[in-house]
Amino acid sequence: GFTNACGTAMTASALISCLSGIVPYGEVTVYNPGGMVKCTVEKDGEDFKLALSGNATYLSSHRFEWAEELKDSKFLSAETFDEQEDYERFIDQVAEKAKQFV
Repeated sequence: GFTNACGTAMTASALISCLSGIVPYGEVTVYNPGGMVKCTVEKDGEDFKLALSGNATYLSSHRFEWAEELKDSKFLSAETFDEQEDYERFIDQVAEKAKQFV
């Protein structure tokens, strides 16, 4: 299905942007609907070193007990986090920033 962020594609975008001269080698900021990441693109002769740094949003934490019989399996605990609201505000900020590239 559709994803708002894909680290592999974002890193590839940073590499292609450097190779094509759109941005210099080094730290590249990449924006997409899922947020923003920092990619580092280094060239050493014919070799490239790529690194990706970004965030992850935790929606909840669950503990689950698997039983021999599926019907006996159960959730032991569930805890939800407020990170999604913070993340949505961040996405709004990123979307506003990304408008300059469209």
